[in-house]
Amino acid sequence: MVDSKLYFTLLLIGGHFFRGVTCYPTSLFTFDCLSMTPEDSVFQAQTSPAPYSIKTSQSTYKPGDLITVTLEANSGEYFQGFLLQAWEVGKADAVGSFSISDSDHGQLLNCNGEANSALSYSSNSETSVTVAWTAPQASLGDIEFRSTILKNVTTFWVGLNSSPIQTEESRMEKPVLNKENPNPEKRLLRSVRALPALANPITFNNCSHTKSCFEVPINCDPAAGGNCLFFSTSNTSPGASDVAMELQGQSSGYIVSILSTDYNSGTAYICAQNSSGVTFLLALYNGMSLQQIQVGSSVDTITASLSGNVIRCSFIARAVNNGLATSETTKFLIRLGIGDYTSGVLGNPVIKGITNGTANVLSFTSGGSRPGITMAHGLLIGAAWLTWKMLY
Repeated sequence: MVDSKLYFTLLLIGGHFFRGVTCYPTSLFTFDCLSMTPEDSVFQAQTSPAPYSIKTSQSTYKPGDLITVTLEANSGEYFQGFLLQAWEVGKADAVGSFSISDSDHGQLLNCNGEANSALSYSSNSETSVTVAWTAPQASLGDIEFRSTILKNVTTFWVGLNSSPIQTEESRMEKPVLNKENPNPEKRLLRSVRALPALANPITFNNCSHTKSCFEVPINCDPAAGGNCLFFSTSNTSPGASDVAMELQGQSSGYIVSILSTDYNSGTAYICAQNSSGVTFLLALYNGMSLQQIQVGSSVDTITASLSGNVIRCSFIARAVNNGLATSETTKFLIRLGIGDYTSGVLGNPVIKGITNGTANVLSFTSGGSRPGITMAHGLLIGAAWLTWKMLY
């Protein structure tokens, strides 16, 4: 993943919540700083409109400004807990610092290595909570407040956003509207730069020897092209936490590999068709949809090619799971899918396969054994260290 985990414990005992910042066996929720999703919950995030809003005391800011932020329930609704961060628009790092006078219910936490950059809150029942946030002294772009709000332990919403808070400088700039860019607020989400050409074809060679391979359908050969959705991972150097990845598949929109530590969230690596051929995108996955974020330094050495609708790309994901290259921190659930990509907007992914359990992307089975495959009709093909589900 591209950020550290934040452990936020909510225990429901006799109808009361208690907080913590470490994960214990009785913990119901483990939040990730990046996805803000409760990883350990057996319940799914709600997809209906959230009955809550995030309001701010001002619509523009400058470095060092103090902004009050109010989380408010709609009439007749309530909430029992939330996690709140401020993000720079188009990025996925917590910025600034929070403060709260109600220390009995609120707790300041650290994300992205920044002190007090996240706030957890728990109570029996609230309809409105107001906290304070101080902008960093360093100059940033526009920011927005993001929250996961829990009505109770079984019902929660992830990724609620406030309206963007603009810098005073950007408020003075007027966006340019034209046919090629009818929606200026999506400028960060579009990439028309042609990627360098992929030098070598993507093949099955060295699978389970020097790289881990996952494909749908089972044993399809990416070198033959066609409808073979293929993903591989390998070391860039011994002991490094960087992962070299290959991704190939047939789609008129995009192909995607999603690495997750739970069933509800993950980091999505996307190769999509555009007017220049193939573009690379990075996004957060919430179990249903994708929220694009800036690639930044998280991924580099990107090459790609396009033949008909067969998309091929290779890239290096840097410091997977915060640079901790251990057997536990490099284990992920892996999903492969395809989706639409129209006018720079990502459609929801159609997942074609998901590992039944975690795979260590930096460990390879010696001797050339292949992962077992659970087909839709339940027949197990092959024997190995990982089960792969195919979804149709």
